[in-house]
Amino acid sequence: MNPGAGAGRRCAADRALSDWLEAEALVAALRRSARAAAQRAAERERAAMMLRRSGRRDAYALGAADAASVLAHRAATEARRLEEALRLEARLRERAAAARAAAAPIEPRPTAEGEPWPCA
Repeated sequence: MNPGAGAGRRCAADRALSDWLEAEALVAALRRSARAAAQRAAERERAAMMLRRSGRRDAYALGAADAASVLAHRAATEARRLEEALRLEARLRERAAAARAAAAPIEPRPTAEGEPWPCA
């Protein structure tokens, strides 16, 4: 067995873990961003709805309605980015788990009491 192979597997496991942690941080940031974008869109939509209900049809009301639609589009874009990041994070988590399992040293297990340890 190649002695460098174990170190290589451990290095690959460390890289996979690092990639997964970065993806996890990205997911957390995108969750906050998506939540904020959805909140801004909802607030602007409420303001536009109140202006429509009050009967205002001037440029300010049209601008508020336009801003509400732009913010709703941005919120949908953030939600899509979050979904993509969640899928990537799940793949990287699986890759990290597989790399960690491959890098785990195989140690001999004790046999029945009184028997010697098996040779590796």
